[in-house]
Amino acid sequence: MQKHSGVKAFSCDVCSKAYARSYSLREHMRAWNVKHMQKHSGVKAFSCDVCSKAYARSYSLREHMRVHDR
Repeated sequence: MQKHSGVKAFSCDVCSKAYARSYSLREHMRAWNVKHMQKHSGVKAFSCDVCSKAYARSYSLREHMRVHDR
């Protein structure tokens, strides 16, 4: 009945998002941790095809691409 009761007993300590199943919370935390660690690793996985400048976040590359669209 856990699925149909609507009770979400498992919540994230970071963002307070709640889940009905513990494995859903574990998946959420795993995804969050990967994204969080990317911020601190210094890896710049997104690079410009025009000038090769690299960024850690996709939205930063999108902002940069506006320079080439002028």
